[in-house]
Amino acid sequence: MQTISRLYANKESAHKAWNELKNKGFSDSYLFAPPAAGEDGGPVAASTGAILDEMVNAYILKSHAAIYARRVSQGASLVTVHAPFSGGLKATSILDRHGPIDSGVPEPASSTFLYDETVPFSSAFRMPLLTKCAHPFEAIVGVPSLITGNVAYRARSTPVNPTPLSSALGLPLLSRNPAPFSSLFKLPLLIESRTLLYR
Repeated sequence: MQTISRLYANKESAHKAWNELKNKGFSDSYLFAPPAAGEDGGPVAASTGAILDEMVNAYILKSHAAIYARRVSQGASLVTVHAPFSGGLKATSILDRHGPIDSGVPEPASSTFLYDETVPFSSAFRMPLLTKCAHPFEAIVGVPSLITGNVAYRARSTPVNPTPLSSALGLPLLSRNPAPFSSLFKLPLLIESRTLLYR
């Protein structure tokens, strides 16, 4: 549901817009006009508080209703429609066709959304980045990354340091035996190639 409101300088324009909304099937629409003239021909002083209460009862946001009520008490007229999302554009075009005036309600700030391919998850959900660090785990835990730069998965070369975790944590190797499992159970190695683990 969208709440769309337009303010008009006179009651006639507002009434035309309200009637057209009704004829087009927008039954949940409201017309707020200043009170009729008094017996002496002069305008009757309208209570801003009473108009505000009517607008709030019509489910207009109270901060906006306070501005609208002040303008209506000064002689303007307001038309508000609660349109379904599928009919919001149609309702807006009907209201704008009858010459609305500036209501005094600030327009919401529209921010242009730009998709950033370098942060696809944050861009898809329109969430701000928690950190701009390239390696957040490294920054939080204090352990340096095991691999830096681009990694080629098809042809990986033998790493410079064969024990990066032990070296990073400053721990000694538990064993220098390249085949501890086979040695423990006295099993022959299936293959003796030293480059198998890195290809």
